[in-house]
Amino acid sequence: MERTFWFTPLPKLSRHPGIASFLEKKSWERVGRFIVRPYERWLNQAWDDLQFARLGLEQGFHAQACFLSQQVIEKCLKGCLRST
Repeated sequence: MERTFWFTPLPKLSRHPGIASFLEKKSWERVGRFIVRPYERWLNQAWDDLQFARLGLEQGFHAQACFLSQQVIEKCLKGCLRST
């Protein structure tokens, strides 16, 4: 299954005056060449947990798959709340 990333490319500093103050805000985190919003981190982690839950279900680890599925929903909700 193809993975979707919710990353926003890092803008070029030379094209945007005042971008340094924008990047210093606590609501953003730099990861390599990308800026990652807090809600993107929640959604990416939810995606990882969902894939792991599917593996657990296929291998017969039903209790762990249920737990991870609950975590997926919780992380998606947190991501939605953080995005507003």
